[in-house]
Amino acid sequence: MAPEIKYTKLFINNEWVDACSGYTFPAHTPHDGSVIAEVAEGDKADIDLAVAAAKAAFHRDSKWRLLDASARGRLLSKFADLVQRDAQYLGELDSYNTGKNIRMALGIVQKGVNGARYAASLADKIQGDTIPADGDLFSYTLKQPVGVCGLILPWNAAILMFVNKVCTALAAGCTVVVKPAEQAPLTSLALVTLLKEAGIPAGVVNVVTGFGPGAGTALTHHPDVAKISFTGSLEVDGDMMNRVLAYIEKGKQEGAKLMTGGNRIGTTGYYIEPTVFADVEDHMTIAKEEIFGPVQCIFKFETLKEAIDRANNTNYGLASGIFTKNINDALHFSKHVEAGNVWINTYLASTAQTPFGGFKDSGLGREKGMDCVEEYLEIKTVTISLPKTI
Repeated sequence: MAPEIKYTKLFINNEWVDACSGYTFPAHTPHDGSVIAEVAEGDKADIDLAVAAAKAAFHRDSKWRLLDASARGRLLSKFADLVQRDAQYLGELDSYNTGKNIRMALGIVQKGVNGARYAASLADKIQGDTIPADGDLFSYTLKQPVGVCGLILPWNAAILMFVNKVCTALAAGCTVVVKPAEQAPLTSLALVTLLKEAGIPAGVVNVVTGFGPGAGTALTHHPDVAKISFTGSLEVDGDMMNRVLAYIEKGKQEGAKLMTGGNRIGTTGYYIEPTVFADVEDHMTIAKEEIFGPVQCIFKFETLKEAIDRANNTNYGLASGIFTKNINDALHFSKHVEAGNVWINTYLASTAQTPFGGFKDSGLGREKGMDCVEEYLEIKTVTISLPKTI
């Protein structure tokens, strides 16, 4: 049974409002392609209103700015409690909206809860330093919020990204304007009402929905690894389905060996078979571009040096991993591979305490961990003259 769709308007200054233009756009479920809701389509005028509300909430005399850091932490903890309370509904909504299986969707919600609790714990841990300046001077630093933050959230983990990014910015004392980067994830819209119930003041968080486009993986293996198997299927939306199928055709045209899959499943919904290409070469399109679909590219290598060199020969650098019983190889790989995340004998293992982010074109800054809050802070140096009085 489909979950009830409760909120489809823009959330600005603690109110649900229609878009200034009155326009809406359809959100489709990948399960069968049907329209599940008409969602308010935000534009420049709506963003201007959201930013104005966020600026007002950031004024030095506002209720938000006058909150103690510990009070901000308590608000975020309450928010985490509310997300936990509604986890089942949010997971079902995420599954319905994005096509994830319910187990994956519920797992993402729980990670969001963990992230919110961690961000709450950081609110009163933001500290400056005292500096032994030369001469008769006393210097120290203050870490203060940068101001209004515009956050663009990906569709594929909307709840997790919403909670991690928004709660981190709030822990730092910022105010935020949120815009989903894809077809509006209804999960984000449902979450925002929890902020209101949690007691976070008006204008601190604003959500404007709009349009945007929908990650493939690469596997390098030694020839001694004889067999790799894949099971299951993945749903994407209609446009993404056609985009992924086009990549699959491109792979075949450029000479990669299709081992399994490569086709749409059925005619209802947007399902694609798990697809595996072998004998992929570095110059091929499917080797160089992110596919954002269930397509696995398999490369062969002879030496660890070759594997690292080829892995680094890309503009991307978000995630990497190595499976080996040789600790020296594992440490050498982790030191020299150009990626923000390295997993050894596991993959995608990530917690609220561990920083997540990429090198090169794979994003800016870090989410989660102690480092995540730094990008929302400015450092102010204060220097006081201490003339000798004795």
